[in-house]
Amino acid sequence: MKKLKEEFSINPEDLICAIGPCIQKCCFEVDEDVKNLFYEKFEKIGQIEDIIKKSENKNKYYIDTTLLNRLILNREGLRDKNVIDSMICTKCNHEKLHSFRESKSRGRNTSIIMLKK
Repeated sequence: MKKLKEEFSINPEDLICAIGPCIQKCCFEVDEDVKNLFYEKFEKIGQIEDIIKKSENKNKYYIDTTLLNRLILNREGLRDKNVIDSMICTKCNHEKLHSFRESKSRGRNTSIIMLKK
């Protein structure tokens, strides 16, 4: 965001961001060590209790990276209405999109960034 502001004089309120397919909170289950890393890194963002939820499995946690990214974008000045979530989970839709969690191998998904005047 800093580069966009400095190099292109972008007003974050004018940006539109689409969060594409990614692992969603329904499938991003992690152990306590990963949960702790997320907690330490992102606690100051706020809503950490909404980002990290304890699983019914005592030693597991679900992490909502989509919410985390939305909060980071809002903090940078993007309007919430300009952040669009595809709500597509790559693990749930592994037959159409690559999911490392499902395949246990590397693959590719694509992102597009466009600057329009």
